[in-house]
Amino acid sequence: MYVRDSNNISTEMSHMFFCFRFRYKDEYEKFKLYCSVTMLLFAVFLKFLVFHRVFDALFSFLLLWYYCTLTVRESILISNGSRYL
Repeated sequence: MYVRDSNNISTEMSHMFFCFRFRYKDEYEKFKLYCSVTMLLFAVFLKFLVFHRVFDALFSFLLLWYYCTLTVRESILISNGSRYL
């Protein structure tokens, strides 16, 4: 039977939690970058190539979804103890 020291377990858990927080923040930053570039290209596409209300409504929905998702992700980061967004 293998018994581990409780201090060692708590150290491993805190390290695992720190790695999870860092990975989640990294994914958050990538998400912001990819969505921003995608929406910029979509906005240019709408401005110069397509003149239809359906695509304009789709772009508005995309912006709403983006900001709602950012709000949820930022609240998760704050609850995990992130100081810098």
